[in-house]
Amino acid sequence: MNVNLPANIEEIESIEGGFNIYRVDYPTLINEIGELRVIAWRTEKGIAPDIFSQRTWLDEYDEIALHWIMLKEKFLMASARISIHPELSEIPWADNTTVYDMSFLKSPVASINRLVVHPDFRGRGLTRYLDRIRIDTAKKMGVKTIIAEPVLIRINSLIDLGFKYVGKLPATIELPGVELGLMYLDIDNNYKI
Repeated sequence: MNVNLPANIEEIESIEGGFNIYRVDYPTLINEIGELRVIAWRTEKGIAPDIFSQRTWLDEYDEIALHWIMLKEKFLMASARISIHPELSEIPWADNTTVYDMSFLKSPVASINRLVVHPDFRGRGLTRYLDRIRIDTAKKMGVKTIIAEPVLIRINSLIDLGFKYVGKLPATIELPGVELGLMYLDIDNNYKI
């Protein structure tokens, strides 16, 4: 989907191949981001059809999160967010993390989530740019630990960044048939970029 960027949005990074990353603040382009999430997930196995038959996939964390988008010319082809919380119990899908003892984690805690890539642009290694930007931002903001709850195929790429794998998570309402893992990054001790 093509988007028109407001004049006050600055480019964060330009990537070989004509891809550009921008940081956007809520509510700028939030409906378009929500639409991209649906486009990215609606043909995947294991999703909740009622959620992905909606026009957008948005939640209450979108208002407090930091968002990035990736464009190729004006085409919105990827987005990601990070939310920062004083405690682990306040992150998205926090109830899922209680299956493991995570009391050793340092606060504040950030959650990297809602990373999506348009199906036509997958397999190009572009997610690593969005991962790096989110981790660097968290570090600059004084975050001590980052939590990730990725689909299992993303685990190795996060391990390459220094994340530790904890284990599989229970199913979520949105993705009841999708296996997710729990991972964490101790920014001070494990960050590898």
